[in-house]
Amino acid sequence: MHAIIIALIFLLPAHGLNLLVGYTGLLSLAQAAFFGIGAYTSGLMAVRFGTPFYLNFLAAGVVAGRSLCRSAFPHSGCAPRPL
Repeated sequence: MHAIIIALIFLLPAHGLNLLVGYTGLLSLAQAAFFGIGAYTSGLMAVRFGTPFYLNFLAAGVVAGRSLCRSAFPHSGCAPRPL
């Protein structure tokens, strides 16, 4: 059962990469980076603080999303501009 769960977890970013590279021909390593940031956050919270899975899952999404916003907004033209 554990092997099936691990395989399904890694299936999600693999499917995203397959769609991106297969249909558009673009190679983006950002998916792997944000997957790694979320996994690191979840693992760190579980080991250091002993938090339950659902809190780790939410925190991983929040931290990965926040790092996405911090890295993408300055380059997207949506960032607030100084006066």
